[in-house]
Amino acid sequence: PVDLEPYNPIDLCGTGGDGKDTFNISTLSSFVTAGAGVKVTKHGNYGVSSSCGSSNVMEYLGIKFSNEKDFLEKSIDEAGICFLHAALFHPAMKKVAPIRRNLGVKIFFNMLGPMVNPAFPRNQVVGVFNLELARMYGYLYQKTD
Repeated sequence: PVDLEPYNPIDLCGTGGDGKDTFNISTLSSFVTAGAGVKVTKHGNYGVSSSCGSSNVMEYLGIKFSNEKDFLEKSIDEAGICFLHAALFHPAMKKVAPIRRNLGVKIFFNMLGPMVNPAFPRNQVVGVFNLELARMYGYLYQKTD
């Protein structure tokens, strides 16, 4: 975990997995949100069930991945956003990524990813791939602090 609570950040993320090879909107939305003055702790990973995850976008833009608190704070201070690359904070996710990719189907990791932001932001916008998952998230988030 990394304590960024003093920034009162928001995370904008999605589960991926819609199977339609759609545009990664959560990353773009994070930049727009940070540009509007809201601090963002963007949590994400490489695309597994889609061709482009948040880490793919950030890497393409030349953004360095780090789990060092000083680096993350500097990013928020200077740009209003920091990126929390899931593999740096959750090594087990990195190990199962090739298996997920080879399975080619949605599994519980699609749901788990957005719920394990290591900054534990109190504010979050989550995109999901179907109505059942939206209902499940609604229930889970009502039951947690």
